[in-house]
Amino acid sequence: MKNSYTVTNRFTLALIILSFLLALIPKHMLAQDFKKQTKWGGRLMIDATHYDYNDAQVTGLEVRRARFFSKGSVAPRISYKLQLDFAGGKVAFKDAYIRCGNLPYIGGNMTIGNQTDPLSLEQNTSSKYITLMERSLPTSLFHKRAAGIGYSNTKLLHGRLGIQASWLDPLGGSLKAPNLKGYTKSATIKISAMPWLKSNDNLVYMGVGYSTRTLDNNLAFKVHPESHLAPTAISGAVPQVSSYRLLNFDFAWVFHALSIQGEYMTNAYQQDAGQSATAASFYGTISYFITGEHRHFKNAASGFSRIHPKHNFDPANGQWGAWEVALRYASMDLSGLFDLNPIRDITLGVNAYLNPYTRVMYNFIRSNYGTADKMANIHQVRFQIDF
Repeated sequence: MKNSYTVTNRFTLALIILSFLLALIPKHMLAQDFKKQTKWGGRLMIDATHYDYNDAQVTGLEVRRARFFSKGSVAPRISYKLQLDFAGGKVAFKDAYIRCGNLPYIGGNMTIGNQTDPLSLEQNTSSKYITLMERSLPTSLFHKRAAGIGYSNTKLLHGRLGIQASWLDPLGGSLKAPNLKGYTKSATIKISAMPWLKSNDNLVYMGVGYSTRTLDNNLAFKVHPESHLAPTAISGAVPQVSSYRLLNFDFAWVFHALSIQGEYMTNAYQQDAGQSATAASFYGTISYFITGEHRHFKNAASGFSRIHPKHNFDPANGQWGAWEVALRYASMDLSGLFDLNPIRDITLGVNAYLNPYTRVMYNFIRSNYGTADKMANIHQVRFQIDF
């Protein structure tokens, strides 16, 4: 009851701030004949996985994502998005927010509702556009979306500088973090820069994010290899944790068909007894389009976007779509929390873009599961379409 009352007060304050900013908009900038705009769409991702670990071989098939969304504008500066996921036979909110864009005097936009934590470039990139089937190990240790209020401005210095900030409450919101328990609230700020921006296929991106979180319970989490159907590698709890801080550095370089992307994240846990513990994780990905396309960087808030093949898949006319190969190395060191070796994953991927809305993916993952003498070999395939 206390938590619900507190969350209500916080959102009331956020609505007051948003109302104040809307009141500052000059009347001549509010078009009286504005026509509402609405778009409907969704995505479907079907995965098949075979893994071999500890003398056990298992094959599985799942609907990884089955999402429908509606988004649009109801006024010149007011937009919304509502996205639901039906995978696993359950209905879950993903994006569910109201946004005020092009704020007067300060620029950027303010978002209220269920939204993405801005800490990580890879997390900011939609699952429709990530290079490999699953996001990397570092994203396992913070919530992906939660209800709250956020601010974003990626157009400073003609798009070369960006700032994002959020205050999120995963326990008070409609969506809880699937891999984490114990969060009560979080505050995040991220600064991004484009030190080199010659063209959309010749650029360098750099970002640094800091997040602090307070807790009212033990921090419990679980970590998978970079495969959704694979068994859990680590499932544990850090007792009597009062606060949790993250520092993340991310980087991306696009040079025509070649792309390199990476992140390094440190995690510091403060326990009630005054003791502290740390964890660190990172990944590096290199990808190359053998058919000459390139990755499209949108901005720091949205990450990378859609690939448009030079020629859509049409074997009858000798056209085979776009083909991409990728390699990722990821590591997570939790030795400050548990007595185990670092988790290390190596992922090899091949992507076939049949057209801008259809993709077939193959990943091979070799993971040590945090042990010195046991390795897992994972093969997985995804059939993906969005509309």
